Amino acid sequence: MSYFLLQIIILLTISTFPHPTKQYDPKNPPKPVKDVCNRIDDDKYGYCIAVFNTGSVENGDMRFLAYYARDLRENNATNAMQRINSDLMPRIPDPYVQQVLWVCKDAFEKVKEELVNRVNPMITSGSDFQEAKAWVNYCVGLMYSCRAVCMGYRDGVNALP
Repeated sequence: MSYFLLQIIILLTISTFPHPTKQYDPKNPPKPVKDVCNRIDDDKYGYCIAVFNTGSVENGDMRFLAYYARDLRENNATNAMQRINSDLMPRIPDPYVQQVLWVCKDAFEKVKEELVNRVNPMITSGSDFQEAKAWVNYCVGLMYSCRAVCMGYRDGVNALP
């Protein structure tokens, strides 16, 4: 097994766990969601992920879930696909890397599709919060894995946002 392939496997394994950047009190959750879940500020976004993953968001808080899912779809998946298409694929001609990038691109398409077709209707109808949250977590895991693979190249390219 090549060193590069081993590095990808390790990154995939590590990347599926959340990495919160702030500590917080679960009994005193953040006030407005939009102030916490801000993709532009990585520290705030890490805090948002930590709040979401630890269940500090109470059952039925669909507003939080809706904001989180929208941010995941619009800011993360869309931006990542654009960067793969316009920046990475033209600059890294290696056939193996190209193949990995195609897999990543497909994964981000899947994330967007699941969020639009499966999670949004659950949120809109106010159906089972836990099921909607589980699908969002699935999409987050898929995105972390893909991000780790795309960032694992040794040419210094920071592939995804």
